[in-house]
Amino acid sequence: MYDKNGGKTESKIIDLKYPDFDKLWLKIKLTDVEFLPNFDKIEYKIGRKSIVNDHGHDVIQTVVDMVDHDTCYKIIFKEDSIKNDIEYCDFNTNFEHNPDVDELISVDKLIKLIKEEFKIDFY
Repeated sequence: MYDKNGGKTESKIIDLKYPDFDKLWLKIKLTDVEFLPNFDKIEYKIGRKSIVNDHGHDVIQTVVDMVDHDTCYKIIFKEDSIKNDIEYCDFNTNFEHNPDVDELISVDKLIKLIKEEFKIDFY
């Protein structure tokens, strides 16, 4: 397995057993994972926007925090004929600096749910 920068990453295979999977599945669906767009569709929401004067002209400036390496989540949702395959890279930094973006909130809820219910540490 390789990360987005081409470096090798570790992957764990875990036998996940859950006492009430039907209820857990409903909790997962409550995060709206089946409807979430890929990150590139919400990129316009990321960053701090302001109007600045550039050589006598007012323009919109967007400041985005750039990171060298951060967590990347690839999420694959499938239920019957419904499938959603999305990727959110630099998630921690983006969520930390943009905590009001609905899609990031949903991904965060999903990640927390999986970590809590299966006792998995992603980091």
